[in-house]
Parts: sequence; structure tokens; C-alpha cells
Amino acid sequence: MTATVGPASEMPARQGGTRPRHPMRRRRLIGLLTLTGVLVLAVLASIAIATKAIPFGGVWSALTATTRTENDIVIQSLRIPRTILGALVGMALGLAGALVQGFTRNPLGDPGLLGVNAGAAFFVVVGIYLFGLTSLFGYVWFAFAGALVASVIVFTLGSRGRAGATPVTLALAGAAVSFLLGALTTSVVLTDADTLDAYRFWNVGALAGRDASVAGQVVWFIVIGAVLAVALAPALNALSLCE
Repeated sequence: MTATVGPASEMPARQGGTRPRHPMRRRRLIGLLTLTGVLVLAVLASIAIATKAIPFGGVWSALTATTRTENDIVIQSLRIPRTILGALVGMALGLAGALVQGFTRNPLGDPGLLGVNAGAAFFVVVGIYLFGLTSLFGYVWFAFAGALVASVIVFTLGSRGRAGATPVTLALAGAAVSFLLGALTTSVVLTDADTLDAYRFWNVGALAGRDASVAGQVVWFIVIGAVLAVALAPALNALSLCE
């Protein structure tokens, strides 16, 4: 019997069995650059377009050579802080969604599905009702506490059983906890009109009328969260390998 061996140049390709990943990296880079361009266009549109019509020449003048006209004040005091705050909110939501999806291995996972939002809302309502919260930092710390408690409860319930914490059990536990906390939140706000008004405006949220001080107060939380997310990237890569 004889064995047929191909040319030596074919051996590495057959033994390796892998293809270069440069096309995938190129697609990711193109996608990232495209999304960055869309973000820049959205920021410019937020600054240039609003209820008060300002020509693009006036917008450019307000950004480059301030003359303290009415248009300059509108752009610098209202539109730019609003735009920065909106971009920060979008970054925070995107980062939170990516972390939740990665750790739960669920492409549909989000803070609302896992009870994080419901826990934060319930604790904020309790803080408003019992302690009369009105400050931004008060809302933030009560929301953090509620999100932490809800997350621990969801993970504990989702880990019960032989299989442990799986995407399905975590989603079911998160839905159950969310419904429970949502009912408790509703029961509190329906008993007090002032709490209902404060919670309603906090829950809906708005960018109108927010000055630069608001962005300065929340940016540090987002920076800390981004640093933690980068530090957790290896763990997310390991979890993406599944069982």
C-alpha cells in the first residue's frame, strides 16, 4: 500500500484548519467607525435642531467664536449640556445591556428583565415616601441599593436546582421578582400623591432643563462603571465559551 502526500505547501493549511480572522476584525472596525459617525451626526443634530430655529452659521459661531448673543446662550447653556447628558445616558444604557447579556449568556437580557430596574424603582419610591428624597445623589444611592438587592434575590432564586444559574432560570426569576417589586411600588405610590408625582417625573426622565451640573454629577458613576466593565472583559470572554 502506498500513501499519497500532497505538496509541502498544503500541509500547514490542512493541519491548522483555521482561517485568518482579519476579515472579522475589519468588519468590526468598519461597524465601530460607522456607529461613531452616526453618534457624531446625532450630537450635531441635537445641538443644531430644536424648537428655536437657529441657522447653521449661528450654530457654528456659537461653537467657535462666542459673542454672547441669544443664540449663543441657547446653544451653550441649553443644547450642549442636554446633548452631553443624553450621550452619557446612552453610553450607560448600552454598557449595562452588554454586561447583563454577557454575564447571563442571554442575548435578550437587560436590567429590566432581571429585576434590576424594578429593585431600583422600589427603593427610590421608599426613599421618597419615607425620607422625602429630592436630590440626585439620594436617588442614585437608593437606586443602587435596590438594584443590588434585586440582583442578589434573582441570582439566588435562579441558582436553585441541579442545573444552577442558567439563562432560562435567571430570566424566569427576574420576571417574577420584577412583577413583585412592581406591585409593591404601585401600592406605595397609590397611597401618597406627592410620592406618585416625584416618582413619575423620576421614572420618565427628561433632558430638557438639565444644565451642565447634572452631567458633572453623574459622569463619575459612568466612568467607574466603564472601568469595571473593561476589567470584567476577560470574564465575559470566558463565559461566551458556554459550558
